Amino acid sequence: MGERRHKIVTVPEWGGRDAGKLFVVRERDALSIERWGWKVIVALKGTTAQIPETLISMGAVGPMLILIRGMNSFLAADVDKDVIIALVDELLPQVKIIRDPSVKDKLTGTALETDVTWEGDHADIDEAKTITWLRGEVLSLEINFSILDALLKLSSALKVPDTSLTAPTSPLSSTSLSPADGSPSGT
Repeated sequence: MGERRHKIVTVPEWGGRDAGKLFVVRERDALSIERWGWKVIVALKGTTAQIPETLISMGAVGPMLILIRGMNSFLAADVDKDVIIALVDELLPQVKIIRDPSVKDKLTGTALETDVTWEGDHADIDEAKTITWLRGEVLSLEINFSILDALLKLSSALKVPDTSLTAPTSPLSSTSLSPADGSPSGT
């Protein structure tokens, strides 16, 4: 029986009121992850989109293109929002909060993790973008796919090389021209 992967994440500065808060993200068991993936596929099955084999074989760029194609399909599909909300909410129990890193769990000696209060006046998270980011962190851990990494790889793959800084095609002679009159110098 393998140990479930986990990671401690800190909300970056862009997190506004949540910046600096610490969370622990844990992966679910493999069967739960696989079933969740099938539920997503079934929820989006009303689309007519297909994933061409050429995208699947594109290595690191392929998943990003599949994601973009999937988003386009999602936006064009007649999808039940309640089903999608339920699916993304299944990711939330994988997140715990570390309220005070100096407080240790007596059994493990690690920072004490507690359940996140997601809603209400005493919610632990103040910014909606933090919740979206935490869901992404769960997915990143569980399926080893980071949307940000994929975007960066796609961006790198699509860049056209800058030829303005290339070396001259002919070697320079040891004699250079004088800037004042254009005559050879160095003699």
